[in-house]
Amino acid sequence: MMVKEIEFSTADIIATLLNALAYVISPILFIWSVNTLFACNIDMTFKAWLAGLVLIMLVRFHLRSPTSSYEGYSDEEYDYDPYYDDDDDEYEDDDEYETPEERKERLKAKLIVCQDPKDKKKQDKT
Repeated sequence: MMVKEIEFSTADIIATLLNALAYVISPILFIWSVNTLFACNIDMTFKAWLAGLVLIMLVRFHLRSPTSSYEGYSDEEYDYDPYYDDDDDEYEDDDEYETPEERKERLKAKLIVCQDPKDKKKQDKT
C-alpha cells in the first residue's frame, strides 16, 4: 500500500495553529459576551467552555450553506461560479486594450431597451 507524502508549508502550519486558537478562544468570548450583554453571571469553567463550543458548532452547522458539502452535487454544479460573466469570453483573447470609444460601443450593444408605460401613453395620445 502506497502512502502519499504531504508537504506542509509554513503558511499551512500557521493557519492551522490560528484556527485551533480560534476554536479555543471563541467559546470564552461567547461566554464573556453573553455575561456582559445579559448579566447572566455564568462562571468561566471547563463545563461552560465546552457548552459554548458545542453551541457555536451547532449554530455553524445549521447556518452552513448546502453547497458547502460535496454530497449530492455533480461536478458541474460544484464548479459553478455565479460571478462568472459569459459575455467577457469574447474579449479575453484580445491582446490590445480597447479604446474608450470601443468600450462605449461594446457596453451600448449590451443595453436592453425598456419602455416606460407613461411614455407609451404619451405616444398613443399623439
